[in-house]
Formats: sequence, C-alpha cells, structure tokens
Amino acid sequence: MSDTPDPTPLHETAHEPAGRPWELELLISGAVVFSLMQLPGMVDRAFDRAVPHYAGNALLAMFSLYMYGKLVLYTLIASFLVHLVGRAYWVGLIGLDRVFPGGVKWDNATYGPVMREVYSRRMVGVQARIDSADRFCSVLFSFAFTIALLFIFSTVALGMAAGLAFGVSRLFLGGRHASRVFWIVMAAAALIPVGTWLVDRAVGGRLRAGGGPRRGLSLMATVSYYLNAMPLYGTVAMVLFSNFRKRAFYPVFYLSLALLFTVFIVRDVYLRQGILRTGDYGFLPDNAGQFGVRASYYDSQRDPGDVPDELPSIQADIVRDPYVRLFIPYSPRRHGRAFAEQCQGVRPLAEPGIHRGENDPPDTTRVDAVLECWTRLQPVSLNGRPLRPAFRFYRHPVTGLRGVVAYIPTTGLPRGENLLTVGPAPRARAGRDAGDSRRRDRTPHYIRFWL
Repeated sequence: MSDTPDPTPLHETAHEPAGRPWELELLISGAVVFSLMQLPGMVDRAFDRAVPHYAGNALLAMFSLYMYGKLVLYTLIASFLVHLVGRAYWVGLIGLDRVFPGGVKWDNATYGPVMREVYSRRMVGVQARIDSADRFCSVLFSFAFTIALLFIFSTVALGMAAGLAFGVSRLFLGGRHASRVFWIVMAAAALIPVGTWLVDRAVGGRLRAGGGPRRGLSLMATVSYYLNAMPLYGTVAMVLFSNFRKRAFYPVFYLSLALLFTVFIVRDVYLRQGILRTGDYGFLPDNAGQFGVRASYYDSQRDPGDVPDELPSIQADIVRDPYVRLFIPYSPRRHGRAFAEQCQGVRPLAEPGIHRGENDPPDTTRVDAVLECWTRLQPVSLNGRPLRPAFRFYRHPVTGLRGVVAYIPTTGLPRGENLLTVGPAPRARAGRDAGDSRRRDRTPHYIRFWL
C-alpha cells in the first residue's frame, strides 16, 4: 500500500475556498486574451486609413487617440495573459499540495547537511506559494484596470479639452488660437487639483470647520474630485494605493506606465515607421533607392490594409495597358504647408478642417495654379526625361486616399524595363514634422515597370 494519502477533494482545503469559480477564471482569461490579441492590428489599420487625411491639431488628436487606445489594449492583454499564467501556476500548486501534502522531504534530498539546513530554513512551503499566487492573481485585475481607466480618462479629458478649445476658437476668436486655448484648458485642469492638494497638505488641518476658507477649500476639493475622475476609478485605485507599502507600490506603478509607453514607442513608432530595423541583412541596403523594386508602388502587390499616404503608385509592375496610371497622393501635413509657403499666390481649393462641402468645382485659374505648383515641387520623369503629365484630381478606390492621377502613354517606350521617377512629397522649409529630416524622406521614388 502506498504511503501517500488520498488526495483531498477540491473546495475542502484552506487555500481553496468553497464556491471559487477558478475554472471559469481560466476560461475567461484564455478567451479574452485570444480576443484582445486581434484588436491591436485592427487599431493599426484604422489609424493608417484615417491619419493620411489630416494635419496639424487634428493629426495630433488622432495620434493621441491611437496611442492611448494601444496603451489600454497592451495593459489588458498583459494583465489577462499574466493572470492566465498565474492561475495555471496556482492550480498546479494546488494539485501538487493535494498529491504531496507533506511538502519537501528533506531526508530524501541529495544535498549535504549545510545546504539542506540553509535551503530548508529559507525555502517557503507550498501553501505559502499557493496563497501568494492567489493574492497576486486577485489583485492583478484591479491594478491593470486602474492603469487602463487612467488611460481612458486621459483620452476623454484630451477630447473634451480639444472640443472646448475648438468651440471657443470658432465662437470668439474667429477660428484662431485653438492650440493656445487647448493648453490653457489643460493647464487649468492640472493646476486646480495640484494646487488644492498642496494647500490642503499645508494648511488644511488648521482651517476652522465651517469657516469661509474651509468651505472654499472643500469646494476646490470637490472640483478636483471630478477633474481627477475619481468616480471612475477612485475606489479601486485608493484601495490599492492605501493598502500597499508606498515604497513598493509606487515604483511598480510608475515602472508599469514607463514600460507600456516604451513598448508603444518602440513597436508602434520606431519599428512600424522603419526608424529601427531588425535582421542580419549586411549585404542588402535598408533603402534600395534606384536599385530596388518596392511592392508598395504597385496597386496589384499592395496588402489590402496598406495605406502609404506619401507613396505614388501605378497599376502593376508588368504593364499590359496602353497607359501607365500614375497616382500621387496628397499629404495634408506635407503638401498643404509646402504649397502655402513655396507657391506664392496659390489659393486653396477647399476649406481645411470641418466645413460644408462645396458643390461647385473651382475655377480653371485656381486649379491650374495648384497643379503647376504640384508639378514643380514634385517633378516626374520617365527614363530620365522630364514629364509634365496632365494631372486630374482623383480618389483612390481601394485606399481612399485623395490626390492626382495622370495617364502616361506607353507607346514608343522600349520593351522591358522602364523607370518612372517621382519626387518626394514636398515639405515646408520651417517647422518640419518629426522624422522629416530623415534621408529616406528626401529620396525620390523610383518606380520600375516592365512592358
């Protein structure tokens, strides 16, 4: 007969409270992790499709929404994944304790007497590991949702401040100074809680109950309560902040925030934008320039979700049509500023931002001026010979990008390889966007095609 006692039934041990639905916890965590893993890619595709249509404050607002959305998803994915692993570890410990309730049998260990003494004194038992894993998993969701709600609150606060700034600018300032109003609103929203906290810490205990200063400070505390969105996440956050040791909790909290922002910057900015590259391709250039063939230049080879907002394109690398259809997208953050600065007298053909759509097309003089400016700032050549294509305004049917299109005849072109060269998207001389100084932004687009 075996010396090992019969396993204790579930829900009858000290570490397994009756009625705890741990099986459901594991099922939910696994299902949620699988579902959440699909969302970052969907957010990326939505952002890529929306961002080419905006510039300035609107672009900054969209990037902020994208950033906080990805941070919320990363927080939830990490928390559910860690919870799933933690609960699996916890279940494994419970099974181990049920099969071997006596724990470690040090007499059977192969260590010598000194190591056995040190290890047995320092090593905690299985029950302690079970309890610590249970506490960690129980607190994890509250901690993660506090961070997620903090990001959600930041998104809502930025949106409300931007809406207020836009309304004030439109109603009272003739549509100007929206950025200044936005930063004033944000500064007031931050200074009121911070100022109230400082005053309360300094003199709050000395103010007479029922007195005017006390009532004023109480009113400011109430305003701060709502500005800090305490009804949203205050209860959970305060329970966590007040029950953990500050020396341990605050570093973990801020380290988690820093880690999330680092993951976003590295993955979603540097790697996605090509600022950082990985791989051991020592004898292949990062930017092939005129020596390469880039799939994004051809509509037939682009991924369905690829929306390159600054790359011109033609229909295919092997052209069987009598014309090469060249499409050059319009980038609001590049073309708009460059046209206004470098083409004197060119007037916009539509109002920027939110406006009522114009039904009547613009007059010929204004259109010719814009197209002439575009041709000068973004020149086109075919096999080294400058072209002046007859551009027409166009909306790409797949990507939704707006720009100009030209149909270049293939009659008379040599059989085999041909080279269409398009200048890079223009940019303003001053106040360039982040990343505009990179060499790849100054490189022309070399679009090879074969007849």
